[in-house]
Amino acid sequence: MIKKGFTLAEVLITLAILGVVAALTIPGLLANTQGRQYSVGYKKAVSTFGQAINKMVAMEGVDMSNWSDAVDYAGEKKYDTFIDFMEQNFNVQKVNGKDVYLSDGTAFRGIGNIPETNYADGNAGGGCTAEAPCIVVVDTNGDAGPNRQTTIGNNGAPKVNDQFFMVITDVAAFPASNDLKDPDTGEPINVINESALGCTKYCTESTVTNNTAKATTFVMTGSIAGATASN
Repeated sequence: MIKKGFTLAEVLITLAILGVVAALTIPGLLANTQGRQYSVGYKKAVSTFGQAINKMVAMEGVDMSNWSDAVDYAGEKKYDTFIDFMEQNFNVQKVNGKDVYLSDGTAFRGIGNIPETNYADGNAGGGCTAEAPCIVVVDTNGDAGPNRQTTIGNNGAPKVNDQFFMVITDVAAFPASNDLKDPDTGEPINVINESALGCTKYCTESTVTNNTAKATTFVMTGSIAGATASN
């Protein structure tokens, strides 16, 4: 019995079909993979920052509302700037202006602008509180692209990019989603239309919007009214 093989034309047609399928599916798969990487990096950054706040409260007796009052064992001021706090509590790779880069590639944009406690007028002020939270941009891959804020795409679905907003109160760090509550009082924390402390040329958006909050909620919970991420 003679076995018939494929002709050259059949092979070429099959390869062409496979090429078209690959061209249609591979970009989407890569985008989904990158989106998951960005999401994991963001969750890690928020969690790590929250742990640093908990450590400060437990070990130094201050929180983010009065962090500049921390003293060392000799009674000397421990942090002259918030950059000092970052360098003493995180594995910092480099500092560029008010931006701090960690060894894992994450950059906290404008983190050095977190204000000190100010007693000059006789009233304590400054720092970060639930009533006046600090907002910074978490850039999950440093200066590498796309350097865009995670938001809702034109098709109404979440578009997960490499940048996210993070909210800092006196005792906690939160993702800048649309369902934030003060852990002490249970009162809502509204950060919509609030601006980040500072951002460099790498940021395209510096203000929290309804769309960025909705997209962040999707990243943290996997759902905003049944939405699925776009590529």
